Amino acid sequence: MGIFTWAQALVYSGQLRDTPKSWADFWNLHKFPGKRGLRRSAKYTLEIALLADGVEPKDVYSTLSTEAGVARAFRKLDQIKKHTVWWEAAAQPGVLMAAGQVSMSSGYTLWFDREQERNQHTRIVWRQSLYDIDSWAIPKGSPKRDDAYRFIAFASSPERQKVLSEQVTYGPTNRNALELLPARLAGSLPSSTPNLAGALRIDTAFWIEHGDALERRFNAWAPAICRQQDDEDDDDYFDLPVCQDAQGRMRVSRAPVNASRIGQPGNPGQVSRTVTITMSDAMRFTPDRIEAHAGETIRFVLQNAGQLRHELVLGEPEALRRHAAMMQMMPDMQHSGPNMASLAPGEHGQLIWKFTRSGTVTFACLQSGHLEAGMRGAVAVQ
Repeated sequence: MGIFTWAQALVYSGQLRDTPKSWADFWNLHKFPGKRGLRRSAKYTLEIALLADGVEPKDVYSTLSTEAGVARAFRKLDQIKKHTVWWEAAAQPGVLMAAGQVSMSSGYTLWFDREQERNQHTRIVWRQSLYDIDSWAIPKGSPKRDDAYRFIAFASSPERQKVLSEQVTYGPTNRNALELLPARLAGSLPSSTPNLAGALRIDTAFWIEHGDALERRFNAWAPAICRQQDDEDDDDYFDLPVCQDAQGRMRVSRAPVNASRIGQPGNPGQVSRTVTITMSDAMRFTPDRIEAHAGETIRFVLQNAGQLRHELVLGEPEALRRHAAMMQMMPDMQHSGPNMASLAPGEHGQLIWKFTRSGTVTFACLQSGHLEAGMRGAVAVQ
């Protein structure tokens, strides 16, 4: 049973002289000057590229299921790659738009409610939007099953769904609720009939099957995002050799990657030994205690034995805690770095690290909720 409908769509600055009407216009840099904003992930961005290239919504996933279709999407993205500012968190497109750093962006429509002051000069193009429905679920065997059914029936009534859409601009899944809303508000919701015309329903099954491979390919293609060091104790900061800053400019550092108190990326030719670590859905690393010597380079061979995505991130405890809190607030945020490896269920990977100083180096899984559940370990460096 659906809770609400949400969407990602083309959003643009109301200061543009002409009005874009499709993703093809998003690619038209001559008619619509300015930088573009796109989510730094294969999911949603590859679909948008194919829509811009003339693929009908009904054919997007069958096209993207082929190597030729994937190559077509990346060729399309190549056309605007140097004009694109990549975003990771849902709030960023609005910030980029307000600062004048982009003239158009993909964005979650929830963040562009025209009733909010900050969005007075932004517009949404609903044609070719991408949408999906969040749903209720009842755990199998729940002793409160009947209560859960009653609550879902209550929450799904037109009157309750009307109240939800009045508070946050999600679209009601009970279409009778649309008739109870003011016409202006109903027309700005993802599930209104005109806004669904020409829209693309996101295929969750497709991304379960193909997502990991496509995200790896996308990460290899897209520029890294420059990190800003929070403070002098931000020891999970690394100066990436090539990355994109907040204004979309490419930054190239000719200096080597900075070493921190936790060490630095290791040279494969200097590996002294290999340590195998298994990650499980019990939210544990095995082993979770490792000994090393200062100056030693270790190859960590990692295996995800669970049914959930897991990762190993090296850092200091407070830096890892801050990062884990950020991941809980923005669970769809993509993150990467030389001090981590992220693995899909059943996947293997490796991380080569040089421990430069004595002390304790912590490692943890920063997937939302995993560190809090106890998924951490430590390397004692002598």
